[in-house]
Amino acid sequence: MVKVRVKKSRKLRTSAVGDPIYVVVREQLRNDILAGVFGPGQRIKIADVATRYSFSQMPVREALQVLQGEGLVRIAPNRGASVREVDERFINNMYDLRGVIEALLVRRCVVRFVPADLIELWAIIARYEACVLRGDRDGALVENQNLHRVIYAAADNPEAL
Repeated sequence: MVKVRVKKSRKLRTSAVGDPIYVVVREQLRNDILAGVFGPGQRIKIADVATRYSFSQMPVREALQVLQGEGLVRIAPNRGASVREVDERFINNMYDLRGVIEALLVRRCVVRFVPADLIELWAIIARYEACVLRGDRDGALVENQNLHRVIYAAADNPEAL
């Protein structure tokens, strides 16, 4: 058995106002998995995650279900959840799928955009470029998410998300 050293989790980032709690848990858990806090094959115990992020077990269960749908977690009956191996092939496959879905969402949003959407996009792009120029990686990531949020909202296809 391989021992996995668990790193301390960074501060829990909040999600958009009004998002269900499981969305906040999902984002933090996804970030921790991708950062290696939870290693490949490592079992994820609902009670431990609930304690770690200071939430009840129900949103943790819901977050794990979503992460299973994304392919980051495997849930086996009577065995619980574990982190899926994230290798180069998996990442390439996910980017292929994301590219197809994002192309669909962009096509849908273009016909639905109103001038206010374009103004918001240009403001986001300006903030993103400012973050890049000053070396603010976290700020650039936030603005990238904001850009995609506007596109996804205009596309009006929550199932694609």
